[in-house]
Amino acid sequence: MKLKNSSKRYFFGIFLVFSFWSCTRNTAEHTFNLALVTPADHPHTIASRKFADLVEDGSKGKIVIRVFDSASLGSNPELLDGIHMGIIDFAISTPNILAEFDPTPGIFGLPYLFKNIEHMLSVTRGNIGTQIKKIYQRNTGIKILSYAGGSQRHMISKSPIRSIKDLEGQQMRTMEWEVSVQWWKALGANPTVLPFNEVYTALQTGVVDGGENEFPSFTINRWAEPAKYIALTRHIIAVRPLIMNGKKFNSLPSGLQTVVQNAANEAADYDIQLETSAEFELKQKLEDDFGVEFIELNIEPFIERSLPVINSFGKDSDLDVFIDQIVDLGTQF
Repeated sequence: MKLKNSSKRYFFGIFLVFSFWSCTRNTAEHTFNLALVTPADHPHTIASRKFADLVEDGSKGKIVIRVFDSASLGSNPELLDGIHMGIIDFAISTPNILAEFDPTPGIFGLPYLFKNIEHMLSVTRGNIGTQIKKIYQRNTGIKILSYAGGSQRHMISKSPIRSIKDLEGQQMRTMEWEVSVQWWKALGANPTVLPFNEVYTALQTGVVDGGENEFPSFTINRWAEPAKYIALTRHIIAVRPLIMNGKKFNSLPSGLQTVVQNAANEAADYDIQLETSAEFELKQKLEDDFGVEFIELNIEPFIERSLPVINSFGKDSDLDVFIDQIVDLGTQF
């Protein structure tokens, strides 16, 4: 892959940051970085700091991990590129972004796939989640250590969405994934691709009319300041993979690999606990502090229009079997 000049400048800047940090403190045998786009008080970032502490404690100081939050090292696509190239060591990413390198984890970014959090956990902690980890590392060299997440995703907008008809012609922010773009189009909206850290300003200035995300983003990132309506579409239960450069993981002694893997599992469970336990509190905060109106609506039309997008993804990516297995497992919940 030939990098553009802007990408070259980006990675050169990252190299300088890490070089300076390594020179200022480096008593550990292994010094790593973990990057993510969420701010310091977001559950993903809190869980990332816990992961770093667990690894340092478990390795008895042999591994030190520094956490860079708030997109300080780049957007999600840039972080994935950095992981792939070995410039960035760890990141919490999204299935949609990971799917740019290999479609398999994109399954977890499909709408209306999981019935509830228990269904999501049974998939990600079970055989399907393990298979997806192996396939992704084999095809990309990137190791999925664990799956965080757990929050429900809803639509937020500057004008109320009371039915699917209200999405017609609306400019809605989307992630950089073609399936997400096609999903918004299937719902009747006009998708606008924007990095996560640019959404607040885009809502404020009218570049977009709305978007979709979880309660933590609506509060901590303050999307609910310019957008006062949340349609409770519950279209995704978030899965957020904690990833690592595979070669760097394999270069560690087996004992330290175990420390990293165990810490990743514990940190992912902690993130899920943070996200799920905070939903009621954050909903109340959105209502009381931001003046948000919550809208319960009929989601059946949303599901109906989502099905062709899901089926097309499964067919085009040859992942129909995984999707069918997940849907079948959902009958237990």
